[in-house]
Amino acid sequence: MTVRGSHLAAILFADIVEYSDLSARDEARALRLVHAFQKEARSSVVRYGGRVVKFVGDSVLAEFSSTRAAIGAAASLREGFGRGAAERGLGEPRLRIGIHVGDITSAEGDLFGDGVNAAARLQTVADPGEILVSGDVFHQLRQRRELEFEPRGQRDFKGVGRLETYAVSVVEPIEPEAGAGGFGRPDRGVVEELRSGDWLRTRQGRIAAGAGLLLALVLVALVAWWSPWGARSGDAVAGASLDPARIAVLYFDALGEGGELESLANGITESLIHALGGVGEIEVVSRHGVRPYRGLEAPTDSVARALGAGVLIEGSVERPGDTVRVQVRMVDATEGTRIASFTEAAPWSEVFSLQDELVDDISAALRQRLGRELRLEERRRGTDIVEAWELVQRAERLVAQLPGVREDARVSSALRSEIDDLLRRAEALDPDWIEPALVRGRVASIVGDEAALQGGVEHLDRALDHHPQDPRALAQRGVLRDELASLATDSIGAATQLAGAEEDLRTAVGIDPSLAKAWIGLADLLYNDKWRLPQAKEAARRAYEEDAFLLEEEHFRWLCEISLQMKELNEARRWCAEGRRRYPEDPYLLGAELTRLATPGVEPDPERAWRFLEALGRLPGAEFNVPANTMQVAAVLVRAGLPDSANAVAGEARRRASAEVEPYLDALEAHVRLLQGDRRRSLALLRSFLTVVPSQRSYIARDWWFEPLHGDPRFERLVDRERLPIFCRILCEPPG
Repeated sequence: MTVRGSHLAAILFADIVEYSDLSARDEARALRLVHAFQKEARSSVVRYGGRVVKFVGDSVLAEFSSTRAAIGAAASLREGFGRGAAERGLGEPRLRIGIHVGDITSAEGDLFGDGVNAAARLQTVADPGEILVSGDVFHQLRQRRELEFEPRGQRDFKGVGRLETYAVSVVEPIEPEAGAGGFGRPDRGVVEELRSGDWLRTRQGRIAAGAGLLLALVLVALVAWWSPWGARSGDAVAGASLDPARIAVLYFDALGEGGELESLANGITESLIHALGGVGEIEVVSRHGVRPYRGLEAPTDSVARALGAGVLIEGSVERPGDTVRVQVRMVDATEGTRIASFTEAAPWSEVFSLQDELVDDISAALRQRLGRELRLEERRRGTDIVEAWELVQRAERLVAQLPGVREDARVSSALRSEIDDLLRRAEALDPDWIEPALVRGRVASIVGDEAALQGGVEHLDRALDHHPQDPRALAQRGVLRDELASLATDSIGAATQLAGAEEDLRTAVGIDPSLAKAWIGLADLLYNDKWRLPQAKEAARRAYEEDAFLLEEEHFRWLCEISLQMKELNEARRWCAEGRRRYPEDPYLLGAELTRLATPGVEPDPERAWRFLEALGRLPGAEFNVPANTMQVAAVLVRAGLPDSANAVAGEARRRASAEVEPYLDALEAHVRLLQGDRRRSLALLRSFLTVVPSQRSYIARDWWFEPLHGDPRFERLVDRERLPIFCRILCEPPG
């Protein structure tokens, strides 16, 4: 059996609704319907650059390298099949379609793995005529203007686990990407044409026949010979090793007439080269290096080897009507497969003023995908044992399901047991590989109880015995120790854990200053446990600067919140806004923006506050976030001179709160009442809060929202400012 191995793909599974009933009533008509379905499926899938894996009766399984292409094909299949069936007098049949993106394994042309199972399960619960996608697809495409998503909630699927589900509607046509027409190797057609001599068929930008062919071949040969990374012989080319951290951005094609379009294509290309060139962890071929390939139709693998690039970025710019559309593709030159593809669009009248914004969006998407690929490659190099790698990959897919099942003790326990078994087997195959211990550390942090955290630390201790200078292991152990400190019940235990955590995190960033996660952990510790605000903000800023591939978001949270605590309101606005621009649906950042609007010194904006609250209601964690932030809206209304509305909203927050949330509403309402000038009520609410959550006494003492109470004997008795260190939040008693 030929196995291609694990790779990432978008999987589409479609099925004809009520086909079994039709087959029982009218078999001949059912067979004609299947024929029409399969014909339209082949056409739609190939049109969007996918591959039909197989038909199973009235169902089809298809594979795509792009989630957007999979949705485009799904919409095309749904509409084309309905139209074709009606034209053939076969009624108005409907489809159920499921789409997921994930790791799959290819063997003998078929597909296997969790990604396939997830798409099949999604299809079974889709409504007739509906395209139902997983949360992974939604998070990739949520900002696409041509798509609208409607949450369908989380669902548990046998053999897959819990998935977020969304119904997707296509509100603007999704055009196939330029060059689509076959899955996997986007340039295979060019290679075959070159072999057959048919590559001289006309297409915009191709070199003319005859002399053009000779010139193109000579240019490719010369560039390969002159390039310091090029090969000097056929054998060297065949054996060349391509560096995945070396990127070549090829000049984008201008698909249309006019110098403005070509200037735009060149400008976007050169801006991308400049933007990616500033990312310290990758090497980007200069524009002078890629310029000889502008307009050339040469095989991808030849260009890649000539430039020594493991990843090629190519694209096109076209102007359909009054819109400019930029299509981008990222190609793994080693495999010849498409890693990712996406499209950006803008009004033509504004395109040159929006060019920087377009480049920023494209650069951010490319950096994130490059980062994930490079991180995966870095981890893969840690072991030579393929089976160990596959076991860890299976474990990580299960780890991703853990947050969604934490409330179900039975399911969570079973899932953790399976993860533990997979990691234990991986460790037995390669005892010196550190990755299983790192995965165990992540599991411990997700579970969060003392036993799990202590177990995670012990696994990392053993890993660090073999790899004492591994910065990822040190950083993860530091985070777990910090979490253990928050559960400590005595001052010595808390202080010991905090000291160890800080030492681990500082050692990690000393060994590898580019480790953004370690800087984030240090910022958290310095802010929450030590109240060293300038140092905490500096650590968060370093995390932001070192996040070369834009894979983190916590640094925005800390920069926004710490800036507020330092009364740097413009800084807080900057970091909140930048964080939300990059992560528009991060509930923490939305909440931080509401906190900012509720803060004295910031212009109150009730309309904006309500929009943020509405957005929070659509996101996970709404049962906590909505009541808490409804109270923040009440504070905004007080500051906007609407006290009666504020009182009504505060009451609504109370009505919507669970018993778990209620104490925290006391602290938030204490701020609302203080803004109204009601010191007595504010102090009573603070006493109620600190009686239930005494660990927050030191925090309340330092929170400048309550500065008007400083010096009031009643407040000072509550917080005991002089006696309690900041980490008394872990161990101090309720106020006397």
